[in-house]
Amino acid sequence: ADMEMLERIRRPAIKALDESRRFAAGPDIGELMGAGQRYISRNMCSGESWLTAGQITALYKRGVKNAICVQSFGCVPSHIAGKGVIKNLSSDLPGVNIITIDYDPSASQVNQLNRIRLMITNALKMMREEEEVS
Repeated sequence: ADMEMLERIRRPAIKALDESRRFAAGPDIGELMGAGQRYISRNMCSGESWLTAGQITALYKRGVKNAICVQSFGCVPSHIAGKGVIKNLSSDLPGVNIITIDYDPSASQVNQLNRIRLMITNALKMMREEEEVS
């Protein structure tokens, strides 16, 4: 019943995204739950737990190889589960480029932006290498 309600709420957004030429609807919650189960149990219910693995894996299967995970700084379970999941995803999914950004109002914005710039530079390098191979 809860899943049906969630999908009913998502329906107008999905319709608008399907009609868009620039954006696509993301995976539904069922797909996310299944996509990441190789990396973390769906029973792990603290922090983002299985959601991070599910999102990155499902989007990777759709051709998205670059991901920025924004994590709240004080959430220890997210950091523990997230770091382990991201390490496994990075070694298991060819060409994936994942970074985590700790968000905290007192965090250095310069550091956050530098990490994002580094990630984008890496993504562009990987894209050029892929084009050279093709």
